[in-house]
Amino acid sequence: MRRPTLPGLPTFAALMLAAMIAVWLGVAGPVELAKIKGWQTLIAAFVAAAGIYFAARNVSRQIRITILSREEGRIEKQLPGLYDAQNLCDSIVPRLRPIRAFFGVVSAVNALGLGGTPKSFEDDVEALLPVTDAATRRSVTSALFEMYSRAITAQGSRVLQTELETQSARREEWEPSDYAKVRADIAALSRMLIAQGNDFQRALDRIERESAAIARKIDVNERRSARIRREIETFFEDEE
Repeated sequence: MRRPTLPGLPTFAALMLAAMIAVWLGVAGPVELAKIKGWQTLIAAFVAAAGIYFAARNVSRQIRITILSREEGRIEKQLPGLYDAQNLCDSIVPRLRPIRAFFGVVSAVNALGLGGTPKSFEDDVEALLPVTDAATRRSVTSALFEMYSRAITAQGSRVLQTELETQSARREEWEPSDYAKVRADIAALSRMLIAQGNDFQRALDRIERESAAIARKIDVNERRSARIRREIETFFEDEE
């Protein structure tokens, strides 16, 4: 349905002139036509001012629509990358959260397409998130690499603990003092694994927070895009 619009400049000026004359006649009574010539300059100035106002208003609206269109384009370009980043975070946590023993946890991360040195890890995330904006990708990379580092540390402790337990399986083959020492090392590794397991879970918590932050960013952009689209459509309806 067509929206109601304001009258154009000629109509607006004519209406204002008629209103001014009506007010004058009501206050001062009939006026000689010759005296109206004195108003010509004032009327011309008023019409010019009205013209400047409407021209500036139209230019201002056009500038605003241009800015809004650019912002809409930026949002449309950014949203797909945000969706990818959120999906990546959401796909990792459920797969790794149940891990407790840490056997094969590094392989599980590698299977997701992630792993290696800090530089290769960064490249891996970039390959998984090719259209994600740089700031979001850096933040996701940091959270994922912290999780990966915790996984490597915990798996190393678990492997060492398993080796020591295997070596000390036959107590009779050990000197009492050496055996006591290796059992103390195993106990220390057990305590260390508990702490490292907690660190790993906190790293997964960070990935979940990262996903939540991305979700909020997506929501803001989607709502902003909807408002921008409504304003742009209203502008072009008024132009018809």
